[in-house]
Amino acid sequence: MPKPRPPGRPAPAGAKRDDRSGRPKPRPEADGAKRQAGAAKRHDGAAKRPDGARADPPRGEARSGGARTKAAAPDRRSGSAAMLPETAKAGPSRPAGDRAAARPMVDKGVAKPAFERGPAKPSVERGPAKPAGVARESRPTPGPLGPRIVQERIGVLLETPGWDDYQLLDSGEGAKLERYGALTVVRPEPQAMVPRRLSADRWTEAGAAFTGDVEEEGPGRWRTAAGIGETWEMAVLGVPFVCRLTAFRHVGVFPEQIAHWSFMAERLRAMAAGGERPRLLNLFGYTGIASLVAAAAGAEVTHVDASKKAIAWGRENQALAGLEAAPIRWIVDDAVAFAEREVRRGRLYDGILLDPPRFGRGPDGEVWSLEADLPHLVDLMRQVLAPGPSFLILTAYAIRASFLSIHELAADLLGHRSGVLTSGELVLLETGATGRPGRRLSTSLYTRFEGAQE
Repeated sequence: MPKPRPPGRPAPAGAKRDDRSGRPKPRPEADGAKRQAGAAKRHDGAAKRPDGARADPPRGEARSGGARTKAAAPDRRSGSAAMLPETAKAGPSRPAGDRAAARPMVDKGVAKPAFERGPAKPSVERGPAKPAGVARESRPTPGPLGPRIVQERIGVLLETPGWDDYQLLDSGEGAKLERYGALTVVRPEPQAMVPRRLSADRWTEAGAAFTGDVEEEGPGRWRTAAGIGETWEMAVLGVPFVCRLTAFRHVGVFPEQIAHWSFMAERLRAMAAGGERPRLLNLFGYTGIASLVAAAAGAEVTHVDASKKAIAWGRENQALAGLEAAPIRWIVDDAVAFAEREVRRGRLYDGILLDPPRFGRGPDGEVWSLEADLPHLVDLMRQVLAPGPSFLILTAYAIRASFLSIHELAADLLGHRSGVLTSGELVLLETGATGRPGRRLSTSLYTRFEGAQE
């Protein structure tokens, strides 16, 4: 016969009984104390793990930098969960060793769509990288200088029909067909939205065609016909130079720039006729063709570029042109840092060429962004531009802006001087289709200041 079940313990005085079981209901303060004791026990147990790692937080909570946070509902605008601080009693702190051994929390974030990722970084020769976490140096913002007295010419197209060694033969469907010296080349051109005029055979007969990534900083590949090498020679304004099939779809010369180079050479020759060598500063000088044209016109040239490869290419062009004895300083440096030093030195130039990229890096890892840094650089150029009949030429490629943007910038900083400020676009004219007017292909924006005799 089974033994009767022993009766439960008597209820403490004042305790209420459950109407269904007759057992005493637990007191709220006692139940809360048990929960706190259990939480403390779990915390202590986590601290004694062999690997020193704490247990994962309860559901609905996440760690962020050591603080307890509550995971909120996903933010519809960002696509990620917002982290809201939670007010809670602080538990016993862990020793420093436990914190070091704690499992790291990696916040992967949400990948941005392609149109929100900034411009791709070009593959340029860089100096030593700066330490991680160093904030980008902010440039001082220049202000307008005095009332505008400069004569303004807006919306002027500088057209280049080509010359003996260059022709734009055809364009369309996102590409252009050009002749550089004896070599016909096909390259991508996003501005070429018109239909092609020449036959498909003329396009396929090209000696070299860029078939790689159409982005400015893409890896790039060239398809070449049999017997076509990587380099060849051509000339502009009587100065020979080396062309090269680069991984960035360029060949070492921007033919539309001949409009600026012709103007520059004429002004420099007029200055040199006075008996003194004019000084020219060529920032972002690339392969040095403009520097060589200026030197041939009688100028003393300072050529600055952040790429050692570009400087080496420029020296190669100098030797080919027979201008080894010309007064050209080849400098590998960050353009802004060099310009700031020139301002401190009080050095002045009779002519300045600016052809900055949209994005770049200096030899020591300095970051260049055209939209952020151009105002400061133009203000520096204002301070080193000599008074009188000096000139400054600024060209901008691959930016989502109107030429009015750089025109107004130049007008604010140079408009207080007497002279002429002209802005517009550099344009190539097609010459391949006989019997039909040549179409215009815009390549870049420009602004040009011509100082008057004071």
